[in-house]
Amino acid sequence: MALRAVEGQIEEFVEGLMARAFRSGLQPVEIGRRLRRVALRDRRVNVKGVATVANRYVVELSPEDSAHIRGQGPSIVRDLIDEIRSVVARENLTFAGPVSVEFTENADRRPGTFSIERSFDDGPAVPAAELRLADGRSVDLGSVGLRIGRHPENDIVIDESNVSRFHAQIVPEDDVWVVVDNGSTNGTNVNDKRLGRDVAAMIDLTDGDTISVGPASFTFRHH
Repeated sequence: MALRAVEGQIEEFVEGLMARAFRSGLQPVEIGRRLRRVALRDRRVNVKGVATVANRYVVELSPEDSAHIRGQGPSIVRDLIDEIRSVVARENLTFAGPVSVEFTENADRRPGTFSIERSFDDGPAVPAAELRLADGRSVDLGSVGLRIGRHPENDIVIDESNVSRFHAQIVPEDDVWVVVDNGSTNGTNVNDKRLGRDVAAMIDLTDGDTISVGPASFTFRHH
């Protein structure tokens, strides 16, 4: 714990030097970079033996930086969540629960610096759900969802060249299930809507939706 605190202080010190050298204002990419590090730094193994990372992140900003970041529009939070989801999927990890990113202000904080507090929070329960495969089998989503991709450590493995290593995931978000494309090369389809790098990366799922990853299709059903 002490080592992590020192690491955080070093990060803030370096950011403070950068803020004095470059007065252009804090950028979302800087927050995203630190969020990735914080997400991967602390891991826990749950009772099922699954490595999990924190799912709730609170970013403390100076009033000046808060106005600057919030002024870039409401999509900034969604973009940061997508960034965390992508790196966690690539590292073959699972969130402790629905993911959230919040901003707070501290009048005593120097512009150009920020801190991130993370916590493991189960959050609200989502309805029990499953994926039905084309051969009639069903895969239970449990409480944390599953990952789909070409890599053998995914929950559903699709060994096809047009499927990315960690292609997509189905996860709880607040009280609904969502499908998230992890920046795959060929995208993920939900019914007739495409998710991917250049379009929306996430969409809520409703009972009966068809999810297509490469040549494979699944039907989402909730109880």
